[in-house]
Amino acid sequence: MATSAPSPALANLSSQITHLPHNTTQEDDELLKAVLGYLKKKNLRTTEAALRKEADIKDTDEVLHIDKMKEVLTSYKSRQQQEKAIVQYEALCNFVEKSLEMYRGELSLVIYPLFVQIYIELVLAGQLHLATDFYYKFKNRQEGREEDINELIRIKSKEGLQINSTFSHYRTSKYVVKMCKDSFNCLLSHLQDNLHVLLLNLINMHLFVDVFDGLPKQPSQLALSNSTILGDGKRSVNEQKMYYGVHHSSTRIQALLDPDEYEEEVEGALLGAGSSAPTDAKRKKKKEKTILATVRKGKTDMYAPLPQDPDTI
Repeated sequence: MATSAPSPALANLSSQITHLPHNTTQEDDELLKAVLGYLKKKNLRTTEAALRKEADIKDTDEVLHIDKMKEVLTSYKSRQQQEKAIVQYEALCNFVEKSLEMYRGELSLVIYPLFVQIYIELVLAGQLHLATDFYYKFKNRQEGREEDINELIRIKSKEGLQINSTFSHYRTSKYVVKMCKDSFNCLLSHLQDNLHVLLLNLINMHLFVDVFDGLPKQPSQLALSNSTILGDGKRSVNEQKMYYGVHHSSTRIQALLDPDEYEEEVEGALLGAGSSAPTDAKRKKKKEKTILATVRKGKTDMYAPLPQDPDTI
């Protein structure tokens, strides 16, 4: 019976597996069995026999179940993507270090948030060993963030991320980066020219790049951007109207303007509507207060010039 030829992707995967070292891990063994299971399912006997011979696996060894096979192959593909993201991140760091000095400061603003996002992605994927290696490889590039990254390394699981008050915001809110148009074009050209799609996806999902016209930021402005949790503030934060002072209907203002009347209103509210009528003593006190205010208002200034008679002018 004729057998179909294996796909190029599967042939490439088989080639990588057969060149694994002899001290393979359990994950590598499961990957071998998953590929053998796939070859057997597709009736690719020649390729299966060649792989068994090269990897020194006997025909009596069991292959993985179809569901487990899919899980292992998906995990392998995911790990490849994660390792590729790390390679792209290292290339971005090298690009920023070699860029023009006038743009280097703004370009460096994306290094830290991407470092955090890649580490979190690795932890959520269960790749703790890979996440730890990534952390210690690039931790020295996070200038001014030593305290934050010391807290980041403590996150080892999804639950640990949820209870972390600092880095849980990185999954629910976007990190804001403000840079001039020229700096942004340099960043975009590097990512597109090198086909760094994984970094572009991370920036699109977890960063908000606010592009403005003009010159790049000054060192003092860059230091301010690096001192906040989620980067720069969005422009919309300054669009909401702010009112100063106390609202005119505030009871505190009423109490200051007319303490007696405010006291009557409070007493009436406590005693009930039927008992809120002012007493004769309070009416007399209020009348005296009104007269006193009128007298004070009409009192002339002793130092004011005397009015002139119109007839004498």
